[in-house]
Amino acid sequence: MRAIALSVLLLGLAGTASAFDASRLDYSIMAGYAKPVGGNWAKDYRSSPFFGAGVEYNTGTEFRWGLEVGYNTGHEHKVVTKYDPGMLFIAPYLKEYRFYDSWEYYAQIGVGLYHRVSPEYTDAGVTYEGGLSGKLGANGGLGFSYYLAEGFKVGIDLRVHHAIEFLGIGPEMASATNFTPSLTLSKKF
Repeated sequence: MRAIALSVLLLGLAGTASAFDASRLDYSIMAGYAKPVGGNWAKDYRSSPFFGAGVEYNTGTEFRWGLEVGYNTGHEHKVVTKYDPGMLFIAPYLKEYRFYDSWEYYAQIGVGLYHRVSPEYTDAGVTYEGGLSGKLGANGGLGFSYYLAEGFKVGIDLRVHHAIEFLGIGPEMASATNFTPSLTLSKKF
């Protein structure tokens, strides 16, 4: 069964590879901050710097799809010292664009893997190992960009990221939701 599924996937990719046009790719970098919102995540953790990068394929319609990678450098715990888990994610997404003169506006949704990156830390005399754990997550938001020159744009991205059962142990698992405003720079090569 796995061999059949893999064969179908490879044939599908082979069919799309011939229709792929690299000149339709936009590359972007993002910098901002991730503010915890809602529940224990917001109550117990502070905001963190956010950095990201992505690649986006222009379909020639108002829709584009892409893949982005992002990292929140560390959400410091408000009580436990030296515990500041980071959030690393990789997520494919779909954007719908609208244009007005040199401006573009968009809505975006994506689903991907969100990883908690935890350093080793000590709490109440007990040392806990660091580690990496992956969970399913989703994001959605709005943004706008302004074309500064042909193929180069700057913009603002306002997004909410939600990672399911991101922190805790067993039945005490807590989801993490961040509001992440960021500055984006995009270039078409």
